[in-house]
Amino acid sequence: ADLNAVKKQYRNLAKKYHPDILNANNVSEEELKIGVEKFQKINEAYEKVKKHLER
Repeated sequence: ADLNAVKKQYRNLAKKYHPDILNANNVSEEELKIGVEKFQKINEAYEKVKKHLER
């Protein structure tokens, strides 16, 4: 995959799991906790892949 494809997918996932979006959708505390954890993992993975592809 190229960086643009990765970035596009990252943005889609970030929109889905961003804490502000979850709060706006009035999710439960448990769903918010899970969403925040997923959001953090998505960010970590994106940064690793981005660094690798930018080499």
